[in-house]
Amino acid sequence: FLHLGIHTIDWLLWLFDRAPRSIYAQTQKRASSEMDMHDYYQFVVKFQDDSSAIGELSYALPRMGDNYRAAVLVGTKGSAYHNLAHDSFLVSDTGLHFVAEGLDEPMVRQLAHFTTCVETGTPPVTTPAQIRTALRASLAADESARTGRVIEIGNV
Repeated sequence: FLHLGIHTIDWLLWLFDRAPRSIYAQTQKRASSEMDMHDYYQFVVKFQDDSSAIGELSYALPRMGDNYRAAVLVGTKGSAYHNLAHDSFLVSDTGLHFVAEGLDEPMVRQLAHFTTCVETGTPPVTTPAQIRTALRASLAADESARTGRVIEIGNV
């Protein structure tokens, strides 16, 4: 999960803006059994308030270079989903919401923001605590995929 899945996990944690409690993950090698990494990931994150998020991504589609990423958010008051087909939008119970200009645009904005922070000494929008939480969740996802168990994120 640290190589490919951390971005989807991080995005879900940002959307929920609350502490994750546990994660269950599965991975597979679909495109090439000789590769030293998995290319298909799916996971369920449970949050402290019992809401949950489901994420899935694959780099093992038939056409070289294609990939698939999706997230489903399920809460007590509604649900939402996002996938690469709707890359600039989040679809929820309240309709279609603009998210970004496409795949490259968020990375360009992140790098510009980082550069501005370094040049001006401005604190970054993303806090070290958020980064540590995404890292802990990704490490827990790795452990879950290895062991087949639900992993409590606070224990990682």
